[in-house]
Amino acid sequence: MKFGFYFQETSANVMMQTLEMRTLVEHPIASLWYLHVNPPLFDLVRLLLIVPDRLLGNDITELLSDRRLYLFHAILFGVVVALVYSTVRELNGTRLEAVAVSILWSIYPGNVAMATYLDPTYLSMFLFLLSVNRGVCWLVSKKNKDAYLGLTALLLLSWTRSLFQIQILIPTIVIASWIYLKSEKSLANAVKFGITLCLLFLPVKQFLLFGSFSTSTFVGVQELGMIQYNPTQDELDKVAIPSRLIINSQRVVSKYNSPENAVANYQQETVFRKRIIASPIDSLQAIPNTIATSARKALSATQDYQPNVASNRLPWSDISRWLFSGWRYVALGIIGLAGQLGRFGWRNKSLLFMLAAVAVVGSQILVGSVRFGTVDFNWTESNRLKFIVEPIVFCIIAVGLTSSVRLLRGTLRR
Repeated sequence: MKFGFYFQETSANVMMQTLEMRTLVEHPIASLWYLHVNPPLFDLVRLLLIVPDRLLGNDITELLSDRRLYLFHAILFGVVVALVYSTVRELNGTRLEAVAVSILWSIYPGNVAMATYLDPTYLSMFLFLLSVNRGVCWLVSKKNKDAYLGLTALLLLSWTRSLFQIQILIPTIVIASWIYLKSEKSLANAVKFGITLCLLFLPVKQFLLFGSFSTSTFVGVQELGMIQYNPTQDELDKVAIPSRLIINSQRVVSKYNSPENAVANYQQETVFRKRIIASPIDSLQAIPNTIATSARKALSATQDYQPNVASNRLPWSDISRWLFSGWRYVALGIIGLAGQLGRFGWRNKSLLFMLAAVAVVGSQILVGSVRFGTVDFNWTESNRLKFIVEPIVFCIIAVGLTSSVRLLRGTLRR
């Protein structure tokens, strides 16, 4: 391989969002509890994957950990393909269409690239797809098991990326509470409500430890990037830092999980809130530019996020890069959605649910992935984060295109 053992050049051990494996092994509970650089699920998975080796007395190395992670991603890859099949069926696609779309997704270079990229993105995508898929099934079947699984997937999803922050979780809990209060009081509904309330656990825990509801210490730079405001050092220095943040951020130090980053994030978030209050008009006027920057980057090919041996060597890599980027990707989405609506109108609850989920998460990606401190605020990770919603978009496009073809054939025959 070009990068030795790896499909791409970066180990999970050196990612900005992770702790060093040595820290996880030496302080497993404390490292996850005092983790502030990112939500804990991905590091928990990394830790659990090497437990058998730890029990057998094997040396825990960076390479061993990444090998286990590749195996974990391979398993997720297969489960995701099955979920794509199920999602197509929920969109009223035929069995043949579901099989075809599943095969296309499995060989899609963007999927291959992200499956071999050792960061939390693939896990986030899987949990988002699972939560939406089960949510759709619950809408149709009203089976409690679908609701339990969908809500649990949503809970775990909130532990993978700061993208699923308090501004998404609070409305979810409010809506769930309203539904619960209006519905029959039963054990099943109480369990659903309980799982939903658990969404607050991580943000509240972070607030008690570090003085912020954010589950990542990169949120501050993203908030300031959203309103395209670059604060002065004097503004940052004037922010009073809670003593609990200083104490707790020193308990586990590993790479970016440092007291300096925790303090910087608190300063940036505080300046962001002050800026919003002091200059609401200027702040709001900056958001369209932020969305435009993120949208341009999001429309680049997913497979090009990082150089990747696995995806770049696929014979269809170039045509996929051309088709699933820029105006072509937008056109596919419009045609696919038009085909769905032309075939089913607005009666398809499954489609509406998926569109709402993609819209909520997609809007968060567009406004929250630009960082301040870069030239003209042009650094954004929307090309990577958009992959979280891409399987659902892929399914909607595929089923919609087949529907468009059917409608066109029917029109020509008349």
